[in-house]
Amino acid sequence: MSRRQLRNIGIGGLALMGLLAVRSCPAQGAETVSTPKAAEAHSVPATNDPHKIVENVANRIFAITDLVLDQHIRTATRQEMILAGLRAALGSKNPAASNLGRRVSDLKTKEDLAALLNELWPMVTRPTAAASNRFEKALYEGLLRPVPGHAYLIPAKEARVQAQLQANRYIGIGIALGMDDKTQLPQIKMVQAGGPARLGGVRVGDLLEEIDHVRVVREAQIGEIVDRLRGPEGSELTIRVRQPNAKESRTLALVRLPVMFKSVKCSAENADEDQVVLLNANPAIAYLKIDSIMASTARELASWEPRLRKAGVKGLVIDLRGVGGHGGFDSYHSALLLADTLLDGKPMGNLLTRDGSRTFTADRDCLFRDMPLAVLTDANTNGPAEWVAAALQDSAPAKQARRRAIIVGDRTEGPADNYVRTAFSLPGGDESLILATAAWERPGAIHGREDDEPAQAKAKSEWRVAPDVTYDVAVASLQTMVTQMLATNPAAQNHSGKIARRSASAEAPAKSAAAPVVYDAIQKGIDSQYKQAAVAAIRQQLELAAKSGQ
Repeated sequence: MSRRQLRNIGIGGLALMGLLAVRSCPAQGAETVSTPKAAEAHSVPATNDPHKIVENVANRIFAITDLVLDQHIRTATRQEMILAGLRAALGSKNPAASNLGRRVSDLKTKEDLAALLNELWPMVTRPTAAASNRFEKALYEGLLRPVPGHAYLIPAKEARVQAQLQANRYIGIGIALGMDDKTQLPQIKMVQAGGPARLGGVRVGDLLEEIDHVRVVREAQIGEIVDRLRGPEGSELTIRVRQPNAKESRTLALVRLPVMFKSVKCSAENADEDQVVLLNANPAIAYLKIDSIMASTARELASWEPRLRKAGVKGLVIDLRGVGGHGGFDSYHSALLLADTLLDGKPMGNLLTRDGSRTFTADRDCLFRDMPLAVLTDANTNGPAEWVAAALQDSAPAKQARRRAIIVGDRTEGPADNYVRTAFSLPGGDESLILATAAWERPGAIHGREDDEPAQAKAKSEWRVAPDVTYDVAVASLQTMVTQMLATNPAAQNHSGKIARRSASAEAPAKSAAAPVVYDAIQKGIDSQYKQAAVAAIRQQLELAAKSGQ
């Protein structure tokens, strides 16, 4: 829902919607990638020579800025980056920062930078080694701030994992982890069907007690546990687990192997289900949920077409709610493959690079031909999912009655952009720099939408996706439902403020003890509003097709 609609629901409704946000937050898995983080102090060979330390830092800064200058689509200058880094490290009140602009503009070589750093470094690092680390961390953080498109550094191993995930060939055991509130131990939240963990006896709900005979400490960081579970293909892993109420533990021997994840499901709740789910019986309108867009998504979607045809399906709802991609890289290939399978000879978008631009057009082979589509989006639909939604929306003029796809839901508002990112290894091979190397334009930005009303044309020409069908009509009924449930459940009313505060906390539990029944009803009500609107849009398209005799 939009922020305006949420305000209409009121305080009690906000509290329950906050609870939904907590409950819908996914577990972090051994197959997930760490959140992109800011650059930090880099490990270098141990040395006590401060001049050698400064030389290493200067070399690293030049390696980073060389990559930006060579590869970024709209780069900053080396001097801009270095100046931003030094100002971040020194702080605005430091006297040495007063004439930095002139001095940085004169820098030409690594030696020039090392000489400047040798003058500045002792002024801030003399007190303690910790101060030196803070200076270095702030230097690298500031260095990348002038670079458009959120450039960032990650360990090389994280870049490799993300590439594996995008190709849907992750090496691991196939689980997702969360933290159990009662025991403060990592808990298995999902076990991938057909993966090493499922085949080896791991169960959903298992508490993780040992990894390779080393005890897992309570309140351990999930990221650290994920690192311990990872390893090369074919390597062995031994874990000890137990169910929450079990007295005895189980020791399981596993082998890390390629794990294929389902990105297309017939149910948002159960990834193992593999049946046609109908939202409407007559005419038959089916539902498919896309969890993420990766290299296998288009192929997975194609596998559903014969089953839908056999079931007599006339229209299809494709759910892209919550499908994100902010900060990722190399995902536009997967988005292109997916858009190509859904569009018949239509433009898919324009890729802008530093060397020019390229327009992509779908071929004439098309999945679900003659089936109208309704695509569900929300504020958290971004990245490649947003690109696909935009291409489908722009496949026909806005005022044309019959459409290939109707976008239903909320305007996309997540922290995403239209940059395409690529990972580059830094010298030494232990870190990767993620840079924006291209920008994606939606088809409407290329060809224009002359049939739009002026205000609509302006909105559609922006990168973000504005739905064709919104929830303005449904908000009133949802507000009534929330009010009624709060009135009949004092516990939910008493805890509403607490729930709202928890919704903004990354440490909030996956499920609040307050009013779970109310929460489940609200969740189902919101989901029903989405799906009912999508079904109505498809029914309208089918009626238009029947009237035209096609």
